[in-house]
Amino acid sequence: MSLLKGLILFISSPIGIIILLSLISIIASFSTRITRRSKSFIILCSLFLIYLSSTSLISTPIIYFMENSVKNTCSKIDATAVLSGGTERMYGLEKAYIPNKSSIKRLLHAITLSKNNDNVPIIILGGITNNSKIPESELLSEVALGLGVKKDKLILDTTSRNTIENIIELQKIVGTKKFNNVLVVSSAIHTPRILGILNKQQLNYCIEPTDQKAGKKLHFYDFIPSTKNMEKNSDLTYEVLALIKYRLAGYI
Repeated sequence: MSLLKGLILFISSPIGIIILLSLISIIASFSTRITRRSKSFIILCSLFLIYLSSTSLISTPIIYFMENSVKNTCSKIDATAVLSGGTERMYGLEKAYIPNKSSIKRLLHAITLSKNNDNVPIIILGGITNNSKIPESELLSEVALGLGVKKDKLILDTTSRNTIENIIELQKIVGTKKFNNVLVVSSAIHTPRILGILNKQQLNYCIEPTDQKAGKKLHFYDFIPSTKNMEKNSDLTYEVLALIKYRLAGYI
């Protein structure tokens, strides 16, 4: 199943699309069954789609809409909850992993919110999701401790592996600790999926978006093919596929 998921994500990613369209163009150009006009049309369409895949002309407005569809309505909180965003391999050390950029940004925002609200507890959610033997929440807790957060202010979930499991484990912690006003912190593009889960579970936690990836207006660099724009397209593709999957599974 993980292999199929990886294949789908690769094919739908900008790199996968570019490779696929390039192969189609090459096959069409050498085919003897396709007319010259049809070959030109296929190649031009492929080049145009490759251009779109490497810019953020389409993804920027869509991501902006998704990121601004959820607002924090909590005026007072007694705990913040961080949904881990994954890890990345630390090259040079065998089987060593560190929190990725999204995870760090979410944690830093949660720490700031905690400090601004009488140092309320920080719940960090995330188990083992790759070859690392250390849960994502433990990796993030090490960062938090290094930034001066007191150990007794950290509550860890080390079992959840995805967003739906994050929320389920959060619900257990909230019930045990008797928290009333919980603020869930995650990347802004991720918040519509979280809101869908909370509504489905009839939970009234507030959501705090962070790690925004798109502005309100298109800029010159959105028109220029770049790895940064391709990364933005990949983020959008991943989240849209996840929303579809969660909808079909009945999680939202």
